[in-house]
Amino acid sequence: FAAFSLEDRARLRFPNDEDPERQGDLIVLKSFDAKSGERGVLLIKYSEAILAMAAVYDLGALASRYLLVLEPSQWGYQDARFLNYLGCDLEVLVGSPRRPDFEFIESLRTNLVPIDVGSGDWGDPALFLPRATGKPASCDVVMVAAWDPLKRHEVFFAAAARLKRQHEQRLRFALIGYDLGWTRAQIEQLLRQYSLEDQCEIFENIPHAQVARIVADSKVSLLLSQREGSNKSIYESMFCGTPVIVYRRQCGINLAHINPRTGLLAEDDELADAIRHVLTNPQEFDPRGWAMANVGYPNSSRKINAALSNMSHARARPWTRDIVAKKNGPNLRYAEAGRYQEFAPEYERLSEFLLPVD
Repeated sequence: FAAFSLEDRARLRFPNDEDPERQGDLIVLKSFDAKSGERGVLLIKYSEAILAMAAVYDLGALASRYLLVLEPSQWGYQDARFLNYLGCDLEVLVGSPRRPDFEFIESLRTNLVPIDVGSGDWGDPALFLPRATGKPASCDVVMVAAWDPLKRHEVFFAAAARLKRQHEQRLRFALIGYDLGWTRAQIEQLLRQYSLEDQCEIFENIPHAQVARIVADSKVSLLLSQREGSNKSIYESMFCGTPVIVYRRQCGINLAHINPRTGLLAEDDELADAIRHVLTNPQEFDPRGWAMANVGYPNSSRKINAALSNMSHARARPWTRDIVAKKNGPNLRYAEAGRYQEFAPEYERLSEFLLPVD
């Protein structure tokens, strides 16, 4: 970040485009009040940024002005990057959607406080909407996953081939992704290997709004990775009214969120039958109803705000102003358009706490 402008460096933001609404991996959710001493709130998104934050900013100096919210993108919190945030001066809330990670942070009994909110919990229910009532779905299955062997597309392809072979059921499906460990060419090769290329439509590097339309136009959404951080696509699918099927032993998301209202958990050898069940029994599920009551940026903002308020009151510190809402869009941005302008002076003040560049 040393090579970036102060404006981008203060936000831990890569200067990729001109969209002023796009924040970096750091976002101000509440300004510091110099008159009353009421602390502001900074949220740091992604595990890489949590590590970078400690190298870019003087955390000790920030402690007198801000509470910190960490939103890791990886599971497994026995991680040295959290050591940078230990210390009685810092007040740190750690998003911990996976139960073992929550319990680990809680067991430390330090200034790190876990909360069961993850990076996937900040979806926008106004963007991810169900298809119109009575409109038939164009796709049976959608899979929103980067082209990467860790996403395990082949597990789905094997299940789709089995359904065609054993039940004469030809699934129509959409794949939405981008290059990561693999490229599109390797996905297309697998499709040919399983004789599925004429049943699939591939979408690559498409806008967030188009993702929402395709997911809403599908009957079931899949998450098949064995391990990854808190996934966004399953919650976006729920808001679209699309039930989800998740690998039964998936490590990273809150598996309690996959319940009779939202979808099914399935082992690899159960996937074909799980897909058939959801396609045959859509009336069993109410994913959007559950999601509206439990996840999404309005609910997550309230939970984070309540936790920060409790932390402040526990130290007899003032808390008279709530945080503003942020959302995934797909990366960090304020929920209310134009709200970033209100915090421009606060980002300028933050630059005073940047560590000197060697």
